[in-house]
Amino acid sequence: MITEIKEIIGFRRFLEIKNLEFGNSKIVIFFGENGSGKTTISRILKLLAKKDKEGLQKLKHDNGRILKMVIKCENEDEVKCIPKNNGENIEIYGDFPFKVEVFNIDFINENIYLGNRVDADIKNNLFKFIFGKHQVDIQKKLDEISNDIKEIDKKIKEKKQEILRLAQIKEREFEDFIKLSTKKSLDTLKSNKVYLEKSLKEQKQKHEIEKLNILSEVNLNSLYSLVKDLKKVCQISLLELESKAKGKLEEHLKIIGKKKKEWLREGLEIRKYIEANICPFCGQEVLDSSLVNEYEVIFNEEYVNLIRKIENLYKDISRFSLSYIVKDISSNDRLIQRWSKYVEDLEIPKINNLENIEKEIKSELEEILEGKKEKIFVVYDKFKNLDKKIEKLDKKIKSYNDEIKKLNQKIEKFKEKLKIGNIDKLNKELELLNRTIKRKELDPLCKEYEKFVEKKKKLEKEKQKLKEDLNKEMNDHLKEYENEINKIFEKFNTDYRIESQKVGTTRKQQTFEYAIKLNFSEESKPNTQLGEILSEGDKTTLAFSVFIAKQKLDTDLDKKIIVIDDPISSLDEYRIFRTSEFIMGITEYSKQIMILTHNLPFLNVFLEKIEKNQYSNIPVFRIEKSKKESSIKKMTLKEARNFIESKLNSYYENLKNIKNLIKEYNDGKSVEEKEIDNAFDDGRIVLEYYLKFKFPEDKFSPIGTIIKNKITNKNPDKGKFLDNLYDVLSKSHHSGYAIMSKDEKISYLKELINFIEEEKIS
Repeated sequence: MITEIKEIIGFRRFLEIKNLEFGNSKIVIFFGENGSGKTTISRILKLLAKKDKEGLQKLKHDNGRILKMVIKCENEDEVKCIPKNNGENIEIYGDFPFKVEVFNIDFINENIYLGNRVDADIKNNLFKFIFGKHQVDIQKKLDEISNDIKEIDKKIKEKKQEILRLAQIKEREFEDFIKLSTKKSLDTLKSNKVYLEKSLKEQKQKHEIEKLNILSEVNLNSLYSLVKDLKKVCQISLLELESKAKGKLEEHLKIIGKKKKEWLREGLEIRKYIEANICPFCGQEVLDSSLVNEYEVIFNEEYVNLIRKIENLYKDISRFSLSYIVKDISSNDRLIQRWSKYVEDLEIPKINNLENIEKEIKSELEEILEGKKEKIFVVYDKFKNLDKKIEKLDKKIKSYNDEIKKLNQKIEKFKEKLKIGNIDKLNKELELLNRTIKRKELDPLCKEYEKFVEKKKKLEKEKQKLKEDLNKEMNDHLKEYENEINKIFEKFNTDYRIESQKVGTTRKQQTFEYAIKLNFSEESKPNTQLGEILSEGDKTTLAFSVFIAKQKLDTDLDKKIIVIDDPISSLDEYRIFRTSEFIMGITEYSKQIMILTHNLPFLNVFLEKIEKNQYSNIPVFRIEKSKKESSIKKMTLKEARNFIESKLNSYYENLKNIKNLIKEYNDGKSVEEKEIDNAFDDGRIVLEYYLKFKFPEDKFSPIGTIIKNKITNKNPDKGKFLDNLYDVLSKSHHSGYAIMSKDEKISYLKELINFIEEEKIS
């Protein structure tokens, strides 16, 4: 055990402390207000045990004095931290003949991890948590890696967007673009592009050539059809008409003129509709006229049909033209001109005088039809001149078509020699080549992107390995400590416990995962991480429970010095009482225990337990804080008890001090933030003692439990008011305290005084 701290020089507030004698006491106590240097002592002991020179250097006082620490152990062994090189460095000599275990704020930070994210099992009120320094270090490394991955993701996204913009590609094309080969030089790629563009241009030209029509032969089909119809009409004979009727008609026509023949035919039609038997034109009777009857023989249905055919032929002849041949020839002329670019020796054939030939043939057609019309009752066969003209034209057409066939043969041979490629394929090749060129041009940027992607993959692989290691270690850890920690939780009356879940089974064993389970109703279930759900008191209790469980299950506890620094930070009186019990529980089995605290109620309870357990000659050291440094005064157990009792009986004095502070503030006097902070500390103690005085049967219950059971159940509004007031007075519990104005803080102190004086609790 440690028997004496012979010197503490230059560490934080301790400029020079000497001869703190412990004797052979199993228990050593230091107490003093916050900021007086208690945690410095616990840190020095831990760092000395680890021989951490760098850590000790960080505890050096701001005035630049040397660092020195000399600790005497049993058997006269000494552990020394001695300055060297004019105080610039230190050296550590000697080893503790025992192990030093320290519970302080560093232990909580280094050994307890409550998460920085919401776990998926929050729906089951399960929250993963980590304890153990090595395990917490792994988790912090995981957090660091996760943050690195987030930053890399941002850079990956930035680079990707830049590449998408510069390469002018779509999101879905990105991965293929990145994978494009950049082995060939940019000059080679550009040269390949020129060649491919030339090939594509040639292929497009060949495709255009392939689409060009061959030349068309011309024909006289429409003329042949017209002549055929004409000859057919001219072959029609009306010999069945009686010669007498013909003679009468011819004779009558001489009188009225040949042009009146149609008039006679129309008259016969009108006769059908005359009501009287008199011709409206000549006045003769028409019913029994032999001449009229003979006319009806002539103008029968067959005659009428023939006349109609002749009239139609007149129309066909008037429309007759060889312009369609001219059009076809013109089209061929244009095609020959286009083909001449690719095929040599293509001469344009001609058919001369088509216009005159058309006129001559048309004239012959009209003349023949007139002849038939004049001799309508007989076959008319005057086609000799027409046939000669058509035969002459036909020879010209045949000669033209022969030339066209020769030209088409040349064209077909040329087309056969064309090597037609796949334009779609060439277009795709060119598109790919353009992208490859762009990829090559953007290669530095793409390499940056790939570097980040590769780095992310490595980090994710490392992260996965660390997670697997952490899960295994934590499961082994919690498997060992689960029951003991839960027993401590239960005694602390916490709303949480460790719970295991089976996640797999093998032939050899079952696999479990462990988590903290919180008791929440469905409507009050939070959607945040465990670190934000637990109060500061809950966090302290959780960390302390883990610390105590580890000590209780350690078979080498008798070889340890246990240093406990303020284990009751933010705890209510019930948990303070339980904490003192747990400390006394391990005191018996440890080599030595050192308690450092600022909390006088806790110290009072602990000193009571020391007396009950008949420990004697317990050294108690009071750390007194001045403006720039702290001193340490040794007290006997009795002196310490008297000092504490005097402080704890200051309820009315604290109440009076708070009232005076409020009055000074209202009067406009200067009030320092520190004075208000101290008033809040006093206010919390005042409220705690007032409630415990009102409800003595709940002396050892948590303040929150007293408010709930004694006040909220009867008057919810008052309960809510008191709950909030106590939360604010417990500064470290309330997240908004640091940003409150002086006015807001004073208003809470006023509410406390009003509550006490007006006895709001019925």
